[in-house]
Amino acid sequence: RYLYPQKAYKTIKLPKKINFIPSLPDKKNFKINAIKTKLPGILTFLEIIEIDKKHNSWDEILISHNLCHLCVIERHGKNKDFAHGFIKNFNLKSGAVASSVGHDAHNIIVAGLNEQDMSFAVNLIKEYQGGIVIVNNGKLVSKVRLPIAGILSDKKANEIAKENKIFK
Repeated sequence: RYLYPQKAYKTIKLPKKINFIPSLPDKKNFKINAIKTKLPGILTFLEIIEIDKKHNSWDEILISHNLCHLCVIERHGKNKDFAHGFIKNFNLKSGAVASSVGHDAHNIIVAGLNEQDMSFAVNLIKEYQGGIVIVNNGKLVSKVRLPIAGILSDKKANEIAKENKIFK
């Protein structure tokens, strides 16, 4: 079997402090940009959502518009930056999903409904040095470790299949 060079491993270098959820704006009314998903397939569209202050928290806003938080985190140790966004119709009802596979620059992207699960998911990606994880209420639900540059596994497919199970 091919042996990957050591420099292909340990490529996840995250900022020490990440704010996974932005502060709620102080304005009475404001707009947010959301990535709207639509089936069939993976179609995405820009949707601008007007928010009024009858909603007192992100939780209320997320529920009323079928949104979840997105946070994209620079993972190469270059600028230690992160950005916030929203995704609509992803239909995540609890927990978080994180991945180091992303065709922009393979940064870490996490979608979630609360900061605790989003942080837990990203910390697992860092621990595994790459992968895809699903967490809920502080517990790991499923994972695929991708330690080679955060995008590939160095294991055989049947080994990954055995590892990739639902945790209870």
